[in-house]
Amino acid sequence: LDAAMCGATQRRLAEMDARLLQLSLRYYATVEMAQTMGLHTAIQSEQFEARVSTAAKRSLELSIFGCHLRQETNERVSLTEIQPDSAEFSHCKQAVLDCADPNYFNDDPLADGLLILDAHRIDNSWLSHKFMQTAAASPSSHIKRLFCELPTSDV
Repeated sequence: LDAAMCGATQRRLAEMDARLLQLSLRYYATVEMAQTMGLHTAIQSEQFEARVSTAAKRSLELSIFGCHLRQETNERVSLTEIQPDSAEFSHCKQAVLDCADPNYFNDDPLADGLLILDAHRIDNSWLSHKFMQTAAASPSSHIKRLFCELPTSDV
């Protein structure tokens, strides 16, 4: 009876050892995967911070450029930011997305498309005024928002 109990106990201990080994291996594999994912997340976070920093620098540069543009042209030419909640921003965003090559980001596994952060408009009041005068003087011209139709002779 004692030998039978010892054999059963030894088999049970062996089963428990095998199960413990299996659970330990699964635990360490999970820890290793979590570390790899954490490293990947840290890299993505670093890249995101770099992109945000670059976008902020470019925004500042555009603001400075707009100030110079306005000053050097006696306020005839201005650069203004288009508000993200405006219809004009939506139109600009859609135009960019429509013109973008859909295969442009295929080589970059971390890129998932374009993110339009801001849009700017350059207004040249003098040139715009002259253009509108010329277009209005032509009987066959037609102006609609960003597009116009002019006879070749008037161009």
